[in-house]
Amino acid sequence: MFVGGGPGGAAHHQVLVRIPFTDKRAEEILRDEAKQLTREGQGLIMIDVARASGGFQSWSALIERRLQPRINTRISAVCLFEGGMMPTDKGYNWLLRTKLVTNPNARFQLPGWIRDGVVSAGKAAEHIKG
Repeated sequence: MFVGGGPGGAAHHQVLVRIPFTDKRAEEILRDEAKQLTREGQGLIMIDVARASGGFQSWSALIERRLQPRINTRISAVCLFEGGMMPTDKGYNWLLRTKLVTNPNARFQLPGWIRDGVVSAGKAAEHIKG
């Protein structure tokens, strides 16, 4: 972010540049996190995409391409999430937006109660566009 000076040193112009996360970064995150997962059970990776512009759409596609039959089989699913304070009918509340990307090629699939919990956590914020 760059802020140019105005009269009396006050901010006059502001420029914000967002650089999208790339395909390579998604691969690195999955590789590094997958190393920490057990080989004997389910593995869920959580990725906060709050600062990644368009993260839900772009990261979903990138992750799906990396869940292959011979690689990343320790990863049962990846949960993309972001959160923030949002106005609700009962005042402001912390709401999460979630997207669960399941791995059909995983050695072990996530139990239904975990899938349901991740999906329901994001239900209250479904109206948020991203």
